[in-house]
Amino acid sequence: MQQPSEQPTWNNRGVFITGVDGRYWFTGIKPVSYPISDDGPMGEMLSALGRYPWRPAHMHFMLNHPQFERIVTHTFVAGDTYLMSASVFGVKDSLILEYSLQAHENTEWTADFDFYMTPQ
Repeated sequence: MQQPSEQPTWNNRGVFITGVDGRYWFTGIKPVSYPISDDGPMGEMLSALGRYPWRPAHMHFMLNHPQFERIVTHTFVAGDTYLMSASVFGVKDSLILEYSLQAHENTEWTADFDFYMTPQ
């Protein structure tokens, strides 16, 4: 965690165990864009590259299984203003998810994503 003095323990974090079929689901909050520090050398680099100090809305994942290669990745929210100018690179089309607003709630969104692990 990058702000341990400002963020509560386990803020937007969790550990989940899938069923034997590998299926998973969880309830969280829809990610939003946020700025990174743009002072000092980082600000100079971003300026030289013509980039904004904003990260597009995303969610981090780390998947572990003793018989498979570990996956460390993130997924992004489709339509985010900063997808194509991300200050931290790594946005790929295959990692951009469509979030769907649920009809019965004005605040409940869903997104689907399948992870594929490589055997060791």
